[in-house]
Amino acid sequence: MDVAGFEFNGYSRGGPVFNHSDGVKGNLALGGELQKFRLGNEGDNGIEVNFARTFEAGGVKWKVNYMPAKWGSGDISTEQAFVEMSGFSFAPEAKFWAGQRRLRIQDVHIVDYFLLNYGDNIGAGVTDVPVGGMKLGVGLFTGDKFDGNLPNNVKAHRINADLSE
Repeated sequence: MDVAGFEFNGYSRGGPVFNHSDGVKGNLALGGELQKFRLGNEGDNGIEVNFARTFEAGGVKWKVNYMPAKWGSGDISTEQAFVEMSGFSFAPEAKFWAGQRRLRIQDVHIVDYFLLNYGDNIGAGVTDVPVGGMKLGVGLFTGDKFDGNLPNNVKAHRINADLSE
């Protein structure tokens, strides 16, 4: 949805939770990592809302994204907060970005699981670089998030490269 130049989109989920005498409140599963089927028994309620603003300056297209989320009784967290730039003369299709960006692929929706989830941390990178009929994405990430950092003795960095399409 576009309102006054801002783009809004999001996701919300909630299902009934029945309290049985044995204390079970949703989260019913058949066992195993990918066995929590999404049949209204998740036992979690939440919302994510993405706010984005796109503008152009000096021939470069800029996009600013912020996505807060609230799940269950937890605090409001930052799922995404990043700036993206595109339209450079040397790489018109490429999108350069910096911040905390969720980059998830290979979703198994019925069990609410992302087999490849290489984003979710603070970093910088580029996506949509044309390479032989495909698109290349490269990112350098820390282990930190806007809402929390790893302890100094366990700092981590990683690089990710992927081809899509």
